[in-house]
Amino acid sequence: MKIRFFLIMTPPNKVAVVLRDYQHYLQGAFWRPLTEEQPVLDGPLHKDRLKARTRGYRMLTFAKLFPPLAKAGQRGLILYPNLHWLVSTARNTVAKALERAVLGRGQIHVHRQPFLIQYIK
Repeated sequence: MKIRFFLIMTPPNKVAVVLRDYQHYLQGAFWRPLTEEQPVLDGPLHKDRLKARTRGYRMLTFAKLFPPLAKAGQRGLILYPNLHWLVSTARNTVAKALERAVLGRGQIHVHRQPFLIQYIK
């Protein structure tokens, strides 16, 4: 069973600027707090895969940010609120650690850009 977190986020300054290759930083927004909360998950999240028939699946997956409007700027991508983000896992232990470590804080940082979590489903 896949557990999906659908987040709606907004930057405190109403406009966010992220690097064009923000995916690595987006991943870090969850990895760091998650592995601080549950250090035992660090290795398995990076290496282990869940087996289903002949395929292996990652234990934690991230979508890109989906803003209603984005523009290319000199310092990176300019994103306008409200941004949507989808995070998925197939492990209850990972989902519970994610809720405690990240989602419970109400805020995440993508590189140097803070985002306030407005809604989680």
